[in-house]
Amino acid sequence: MKRLFILFIFIYVSINSLTLDEFFNAQSINVGFSFLKTSPDPVCLSLGDAGTAGYKSSSNFLINPASPAFITDKSAAFSYRYSLSALNISFVSLQMPILSGVLSISTGYSSSDTIPLRNEYPTSDHLGLYRFSSFSVGIAYSKEIVKGIYIGLLGRSISEISYDLSKTAFVGGAGLLMDFERVKGFSVGVSLLNMGGRVRYDEGNTDYIIPPFTLRAGVREYIRISDNMNTTVMADFIKINDQKYKLSFSDEFEILGNFTVRGGYIFNDPTRFFSLGVGMKTDRLRIDYAFSPYTYNLGIDNSISLTYMF
Repeated sequence: MKRLFILFIFIYVSINSLTLDEFFNAQSINVGFSFLKTSPDPVCLSLGDAGTAGYKSSSNFLINPASPAFITDKSAAFSYRYSLSALNISFVSLQMPILSGVLSISTGYSSSDTIPLRNEYPTSDHLGLYRFSSFSVGIAYSKEIVKGIYIGLLGRSISEISYDLSKTAFVGGAGLLMDFERVKGFSVGVSLLNMGGRVRYDEGNTDYIIPPFTLRAGVREYIRISDNMNTTVMADFIKINDQKYKLSFSDEFEILGNFTVRGGYIFNDPTRFFSLGVGMKTDRLRIDYAFSPYTYNLGIDNSISLTYMF
């Protein structure tokens, strides 16, 4: 009952402290800001965008760039995503326990070839050609405030250059994750991501860009099959700006305690529908790989991530 009350308070305070109507009615033609469209968690990258749940967490709700709360040791992570649709994204993050919580600092860089600019629906005529490079810095903190209840906060800046124009955006995020003791292995989470104001390339330009504000809510169920085998099933509800809602379902199957197979499916997304991934881990090192194809022959994303725990 306490957990349901805390969840209600989080949602109530969030709704009353934000102009959600403005966020949800913002046009979803979000040029650039590739970091905001990609999970900041390198392990989540191994699932691809179709599987939006984080490793051992409910839907990446703790907002930490390196799988917070469940990896509490000092760690460093590197992730790289190459898209056949001409987009490259890389992240480096450091994580350390501090003040009874977990602090993460991350940097990232992305670049693209010249690509057609489109809105949410890829079958529509493109709006012109676009090319960019961007750099991001983020800091996040998460903490277990009560046994089984975690909160997370994130701040991030993104500087992007497109041809001779540049812009800088600042966004924030907040998340809540709860483990339910009465249902073993069950967790519920909610998060508000990419909260930020309008950004212009220059003062004389009437066009502006709104970061892709995202509301996510989801559940996770961890099922222990045997000493050497377990599975984690996850489901998300996702709402980005004025786009249609999306539903994501994913499963992570761990074999012999060291090898992992992952799969994800997303419903109501105009460009993606599934991703597949594999992983291997030791006491200190883990490596993950996944691919996620686009529809309409737009390309394939290949993601790889390395995490080392000191």
